Amino acid sequence: MSIQEGPTTTRRVDSRVIDLIRNCVRTRHRSVFVVLGEEGKQMIVKLHYFLSRERIKRRPTVLWCYQNELGFVSAYKKRLRKMRKAVGKANFDEGADSFHLFLTSTDIRFCYYKETASVLGQTYGMCVLQDLHSLSPSSLCRAVETVEGGGVVVLLAEDANSLSELQQLTLSAHSRLAPSTGSSSAEHRYMSRLILGLARSPACLTVNAQLDVLPVTKAALQPLSEMPDSAPAPSLEKLAQSAGSEQLASLVSVCVTEDQGHSVLKMLECISHHKQKSLVSLTAARGRGKSAALGLSLAGAIAYGYSQVCVVAPDVRNVGTVFEFALRGLAALGYSEITDYDVTRTQEGDITGITAHRAHRQSVLYCGPENPDLLRGAELVLIDEAASIPTKQVRALLGPRLTLLSSTVHGYEGTGRSLALKLIADIKRRPQDHSLTELVLHVPIRYNASDPVESVVNDVMLLECEKALKSLGSAPDPRQCELYSISRDTLLSGHPAAEAFLREVWALFVSSHYKNSPDDLLLLADSPSQRLFVLLAPIDVKDPRLVPLAAIQCGLEGGIAEQAAGSAISRGERPAGDMLPWTLASMYRVPGFAALRGIRTVRIAVRPGLQGMGYGGRALERLRAYYSGDIPVTPLPGPADEGHCLDFKRGMPVPAKKLPPLLLRLQDREPEQLDWLGVSFGATAKLTSFWRQAGYVPVHMRLSSSATTGEHSLALLRPISSEAQRHITVFSADLRRRVFEALSGPLRSLSLPLALELTETQQDERPTLAREVLGYMVPALSRRRLEAHFSGSLDLLSVDDILPPLCRIALLHAPITITPAQTTVLLGIGAQRRSLMEVGEELGIPASQCGALLTRSLRRVHAWMREGEKADAAAALGLEEAGASQKMQAQTLASKDEVEMELGTHGRAVIDGFERYAVPADIGASVAEGREGGTLQVERRSVPDGSKRRASKPTKGKKASKRPRH
Repeated sequence: MSIQEGPTTTRRVDSRVIDLIRNCVRTRHRSVFVVLGEEGKQMIVKLHYFLSRERIKRRPTVLWCYQNELGFVSAYKKRLRKMRKAVGKANFDEGADSFHLFLTSTDIRFCYYKETASVLGQTYGMCVLQDLHSLSPSSLCRAVETVEGGGVVVLLAEDANSLSELQQLTLSAHSRLAPSTGSSSAEHRYMSRLILGLARSPACLTVNAQLDVLPVTKAALQPLSEMPDSAPAPSLEKLAQSAGSEQLASLVSVCVTEDQGHSVLKMLECISHHKQKSLVSLTAARGRGKSAALGLSLAGAIAYGYSQVCVVAPDVRNVGTVFEFALRGLAALGYSEITDYDVTRTQEGDITGITAHRAHRQSVLYCGPENPDLLRGAELVLIDEAASIPTKQVRALLGPRLTLLSSTVHGYEGTGRSLALKLIADIKRRPQDHSLTELVLHVPIRYNASDPVESVVNDVMLLECEKALKSLGSAPDPRQCELYSISRDTLLSGHPAAEAFLREVWALFVSSHYKNSPDDLLLLADSPSQRLFVLLAPIDVKDPRLVPLAAIQCGLEGGIAEQAAGSAISRGERPAGDMLPWTLASMYRVPGFAALRGIRTVRIAVRPGLQGMGYGGRALERLRAYYSGDIPVTPLPGPADEGHCLDFKRGMPVPAKKLPPLLLRLQDREPEQLDWLGVSFGATAKLTSFWRQAGYVPVHMRLSSSATTGEHSLALLRPISSEAQRHITVFSADLRRRVFEALSGPLRSLSLPLALELTETQQDERPTLAREVLGYMVPALSRRRLEAHFSGSLDLLSVDDILPPLCRIALLHAPITITPAQTTVLLGIGAQRRSLMEVGEELGIPASQCGALLTRSLRRVHAWMREGEKADAAAALGLEEAGASQKMQAQTLASKDEVEMELGTHGRAVIDGFERYAVPADIGASVAEGREGGTLQVERRSVPDGSKRRASKPTKGKKASKRPRH
């Protein structure tokens, strides 16, 4: 086919361009065009024209995504007014202004890359991705998935004229990946992987600014002559006939696939029964018709008489498909607009509500996720695109009503895995709160099955790699497993063996972490500071498979000049990268810590089924030994990672041939010189306990919780050098104090086990307090009230004011040890200021038992304070007992019996009196002889004068020494 370049010039277009678009339209598959060169925008007009000519329905709508500037906005607005006046006149030149005519006559939505989340759930016929250097993997996935079957995706690479230049393209994200020191630049493995994946796809063509196909596609495309059959599947017709009622059959007939019809029927069943405190979870990959199924269920809810229904989504534009199919469902049920219902729209045309009035007034409203109070009167709540809503907000949206929720779990939404691993898992553990029904859609609707573009995106971005986990026959001994370093050049080279191993390692991360996105792949591939380690079982020559048991992704941080760090901190700046050094140096105002070098564990994952069996701890221990110098190292000669994993042969991208080994033993690789090991994560009691057992110490915690998960970010360090040890000791002590102070404020809702993990200290780490300070914190009158509470004269409320200082003394200053149960209750009541009932509900024990545990802990603190006062008084009087009392003050009281603690002076004298009698060491033989008629000799000790115990009766004429009262 020929295209017109000017008023008189025409040139022929490569037939493969036309054939690809035609084939994809007929098979309802999508196609991708990578356009190289500065004039690539002009080719969009031609590609859109070819697509419009092949489609039977209306002109395709366009989604145009860009970073900051379109480059033609000002001219577009100015020429738009002129062209509207010139259209229809004799002197109008259509060819000269074809691009601007395309802009004026086509339905185009312009969208920033940072706002691509707002297009989720919408459908377009064409997607243009401008500013390829600013396109993040997540934005690419979100934009591509909005294109319907037969549509076209255009990647505009205006900064590159060849594939080799495209491979070396510097991405905007590289500035955040390079270390702050600037010692090395970002690498280009991600772009190499993307180019190789697109080159291998039969639905992708790489063209220049004149639509000349570059030598990437080898085979010529064969045009298809037949159009696919678009009639409903027979199984779907049978499902509609067996629905049981005419209303259900009408709604099922609107569905496209059988599994969508089954899901709609299941949701309508819950709606018809008016199930309260119920949750229906509908999950699937993108383009499976989740929003359409919710819309049909919404129409069914109106037919079943629901009066108040709320639809929740991140943005009002995300619910366009829901309301569209709700209107289709109402039409199928015989409803007509204006006569039976009214539709509310915004000025931009987005639907925000439906008001039905056939039988009675029924209202359907859109509500934002940040306003859960608006849902109080709702009988039914529909949550669309739940994976893009913070999990904390989704929890707040659940109430004593029926809730229908759709989510993309396998993909790129920010909290998709969090929704599955946390929210749904919590509901399963507490079925008394909500009854759960889980539905899954498998067959795509927006495009046909086996769409090559979907395969490319999934393969390149590793979106569906959970299936790559191989079965493990038996679990080896963790002590026999070894940690290996992975070459990222080889791992991301595209070789079949390396690709299979990459998928299995990535599957570990996906299965173990709730927060995953394609941007994680960019971080691992291009960041020069990232390191990857894997724990493998002993290699068996009979079974050469490499099965990763655990994987650790780490990032080098630190090494920032102290002067530069101090200058940035004083100005309040926070450069990208080096998370732990900048966080701790700015928080504690210690720029010297930023100069220390360390490695932060970004992610650690253990194979499902092996978690909790010691493999994660083994991997961390080997990592510590490696960087601490405990493993003798003899580096092997050979190529190292250089960020090069792709070559070009006659213009074709091929995996590089000269690559380092995929796996290296730790003793074969020279480690970096480090001062500390670190980690940062959303704090939970289980995770914190795991890292503390591995030798890591908490040093920083954000008092504000994450909007996504509701967790507080926690940083832990393990020292390697003595200088790092000095900093960590100071940081950890200050963190314990800050956490304790915040337990009654920002951290009042913190779980008690986690609070215990963060405030637990060793006795030798507790700073002592002067007696005057203790007397100020707990005065004598308050001590008397506490003793009255012990005797039962006063209730707990009477001593509530001294519980916080007693809790502080017990946990931060007193050299005593109380049981974990007593400490937990004391934290909840004395530090977080909760009631006995609240603490008992969280711990799962009665409030009376909490009160008993609290009293025991208070008795121990009170006994320690009394012993200290007695020791001070005895020392002031010059009595010899001062040394013994001071020794008792430092003893651990946890192992003592409560009765022994309450023994008085006379009870102690009775016990000490037994020491007057000496028992021979050979008492066993003496007893044996006694049985044969022998006798047992017991010798009475004599007590020297002046050393008689106070418990003995005083001699006549002398007064017994009395213990001073306090």
